[in-house]
Order: sequence, then C-alpha cells, then structure tokens
Amino acid sequence: MGLSKSVSDLMEVGNDFDPDSPTTKMLQQRQAKLKVLEQKLDAQMLSYQSRLKMIDAEYQSCQGMIDKNIQSSFTYR
Repeated sequence: MGLSKSVSDLMEVGNDFDPDSPTTKMLQQRQAKLKVLEQKLDAQMLSYQSRLKMIDAEYQSCQGMIDKNIQSSFTYR
C-alpha cells in the first residue's frame, strides 16, 4: 500500500547521521511514532474491510430475497 511505502521511505531518513546525535534520536522517536500510527491505520483498515464484507453479505441476502419475491409475484400458478 502507498502508506507503507511512504513509511518505509521515511524510515530510511537519518541513517547517515551520527547515532548519538540529537537529530538522530529525534528522528528515531518520530519513526517509532510513525510505525505505531501505521499499525493503528492497518488495524482500522482491516476493521473497515471486515465491516464492508458483512454489509456486502447482508446486501446480497436482501437482494436474493427481493429477487425471489419478484419472481414469485410474477409467476402464474
């Protein structure tokens, strides 16, 4: 996903700094925050995908009932 690519690109920033410099430490903290944010967004995305699947299943079920009712309404006996 594009977000993962962006986060991966950001994770590479700062690799050329001195590991003990304040700038590197600040970047590492930001990278950790971005990683947590990415995990939260991934979990939220999975939740939305799950909800979408449930809604789609309910829609298909209702559509099937409507189709059966229409068919039975127009069937001559």
